[in-house]
Amino acid sequence: MHSLKNSKLLRLLQYLPIMVIVVFTIVLNLNVINSNERKITALLDAVHSEVLETKQQQAQAVVEQAYQQIEHEKALIDRIAREKLRLRVQTAFSIVDGLLKINKDKPLSEVKQLIIDTLRAMRFDDGTGYFYIYDMEGRNIMHPILPEMENTLMLDMVDSRGNYIIQNQLKSIKETGQAYNHYWYIKPSQQDREFEKVSFDRYLESLGWYIGSGAYVEDIEKQIQAQVLSMLSSVNLGNTGYIFVSDIDGSVKLQNQKIITDHPSLFLSNDNEKHQELIQIAKTGDFFTYEHTDVHSGDIEEKISYVRLIKDWNWVIGTGFYTSDITKLTEQKKQKLIVESHLELQIMLAFSVLLTILLTVIVLVIGKRVTNHVILLEEQVIGDYERLESSKNEMQYMAEFDLLTNLPNRTLLSTKIQKNIGLSRLEDKKVAVVFVDLDDFKNVNDQFGHSAGDQLLQQIGKRFELILGKNDFVARFGGDEFVFCLPLLKNSDEARHKVEQILGTFEKPFLLAGNQVQTSCSIGVSMYPDDGHSVEELISKADIVLYRVKDQEKGNVLFYDAEINQQVQHDFQLENHLRQALGSNEIGVVYQPQIDAETQQICAVEALCRWNSDDLGFISPLDFIPLAERTGLIHQVGEFVFETACRDTLALMPNGVNAIGVSINISPKQFSYPGFEDKVLSIVKRVGIDIERITLEITENIFIEDLHSISPILNRFRDHGFGISLDDFCTGYSSLNYLNNLPITEIKIDRSFVDKLLSNKQSDTLVKAIIAIGSSCHMKVVAEGVETIEQHQKLKEYHCDLLQGYYFDKPLMIDDLVDRYGEKKTLAS
Repeated sequence: MHSLKNSKLLRLLQYLPIMVIVVFTIVLNLNVINSNERKITALLDAVHSEVLETKQQQAQAVVEQAYQQIEHEKALIDRIAREKLRLRVQTAFSIVDGLLKINKDKPLSEVKQLIIDTLRAMRFDDGTGYFYIYDMEGRNIMHPILPEMENTLMLDMVDSRGNYIIQNQLKSIKETGQAYNHYWYIKPSQQDREFEKVSFDRYLESLGWYIGSGAYVEDIEKQIQAQVLSMLSSVNLGNTGYIFVSDIDGSVKLQNQKIITDHPSLFLSNDNEKHQELIQIAKTGDFFTYEHTDVHSGDIEEKISYVRLIKDWNWVIGTGFYTSDITKLTEQKKQKLIVESHLELQIMLAFSVLLTILLTVIVLVIGKRVTNHVILLEEQVIGDYERLESSKNEMQYMAEFDLLTNLPNRTLLSTKIQKNIGLSRLEDKKVAVVFVDLDDFKNVNDQFGHSAGDQLLQQIGKRFELILGKNDFVARFGGDEFVFCLPLLKNSDEARHKVEQILGTFEKPFLLAGNQVQTSCSIGVSMYPDDGHSVEELISKADIVLYRVKDQEKGNVLFYDAEINQQVQHDFQLENHLRQALGSNEIGVVYQPQIDAETQQICAVEALCRWNSDDLGFISPLDFIPLAERTGLIHQVGEFVFETACRDTLALMPNGVNAIGVSINISPKQFSYPGFEDKVLSIVKRVGIDIERITLEITENIFIEDLHSISPILNRFRDHGFGISLDDFCTGYSSLNYLNNLPITEIKIDRSFVDKLLSNKQSDTLVKAIIAIGSSCHMKVVAEGVETIEQHQKLKEYHCDLLQGYYFDKPLMIDDLVDRYGEKKTLAS
């Protein structure tokens, strides 16, 4: 590196920041000025639209409020008319009551005439309102406007709309004693045409009359209109604003808070096109532009008004503003914005100058101190650079090597295998990929602790390194797995020889925390080019045979070959079909009866899963059940079998005393699956079968992995009421121990013992012992595979509880099972 003690460079470091600050400040201020100008321009452009929008919103709000008020007043017309007539007729009744009381000593005919004369003279609403009297037969008693009708039956009186006026009044009065009616009738002052009228009639029982009075809707409407105009004239909208009202022909009724009687035109000229435009716009409510004389200045100006049509009245109401007002307001706002923006700009410029001065002083002070420390930093930088290079190398090592064993990791493994494939291809040689997995490594961790497990991995890694050939390579793949890459091999025999060396590293025990530990490994091998050409394919196939050998016999070696490849392809095909089997109804359930040895009556059935593939034909449970367990499909299959068995058993016989039970096989994978218990209980509840009818059938291998975790689950199932059956009893190593520690309710004698029952003394003794154990432990004993009468008789003699096998019946479809055993427990044939 160049020396930083050069004086010119130090001065540059000291003063360069000041120059940068000054230049930055100048550029910033120019940018602020330019930005401010653009901001002012944008704001000024928006001012006119903002002012116009505000004025329009105000105008629209005023007119819409007035419109709602007018609609409200219109709705009151009928109510006002009715109340007015009711009070008027009430007044007539008060007059009649008074006359009857005052003249009670006079003859009735004289009093009636007095009443008629009194009411005849009364008028309302500028002479258009009056009283009339009819008797209950429809005869007119008194009509002040048409006296020629008096003493005449008027039942046939009909208006121009076909309403029988008197008939309708009589009908309503007879029903309720008083009523309102609508009809059309002449006015006293205009007898040449009819007007809409509303009447109120009330029955006077003492005289057998009904007295009524009417009002013309048009007159009431005009009163309401006058009130509305008066109300709108009082609305104050500032110095120049007002609400105007005009007819649809443009005749003004209200303007500038004054009611106009001479009705001048809203427009300056008789423009029919403008009239039509006004009507169309007012129908939906919108803004209308036209020329109008300013009532304050007298000038003709363009005006924008928001207008609404008042239907029925043919009114147009509106309010608006002159465009000149918008121009004035816009100019005022523009001037205010310009002043505010200039003031803001001045403040920002002043602040930037002060900030520049402050930063310059700070930079000068800091620059002096920086200069003093730069030389010291040079040595530190050089030291840091060297440490960084060291860290880089360490990180490179960590990325490619396992920190525990110091062996290469799987990242470097792929690179090495790929490289060795290339080398072997050039020399027409083979490459062996050897996948090594420690057997029962978990037991070492559990027994001696994880630190002991780490020590074991380290010691194994060192032993592996000792046996590597010139071109060989080993990596820790992960956990307790290692992968060897053995290139440039002539044949597979050479590979086998090297694999034997790998196995030989486990012959001597390992010393862990003072303890000698003997362990082993399982190995899977794939060969290039026989088994694959890519790194992933070779590792995958080595992994496949590794786990196949672990399933078959731990501590052994298995090479990938054509037979295994064929089996892998078959398993892959089988898995694909199995995934589709449930959806295509290929999976089914059959039931084999379990017969009481003494009575030969059916007591229960065992549910057995069957798969009949449309493409592959019948698939043995021994093939597809293990596959389902490996792939996780056992949960779907198991749930289907469990629910189907519950439904079919309930269909076979309803719940009740001595109802037929069902035994359902449960996979160890199902027991260890979270939520299995809740799922089973949910199915039982949904189906509705008694829980005591169900027995969960398990095998001993369910306890091999983890008895402590399985035991509480079985106890909970037993507490719920399920029976627990132990299948293939005494075929394992710990059957008696399970009976002592688990809630077993039933044990099943394996068919291998029943087959030899009559020919093998040891099998006979063992069967007899199992039945005795079951009896002493209060467990039900079921014998499987009973196929002859001799076996039946022998088991009956030994007091075996239930028998199951082809001697009684083969596994049956549910329809056959119902036909044979459905109505009642039928004697076994």
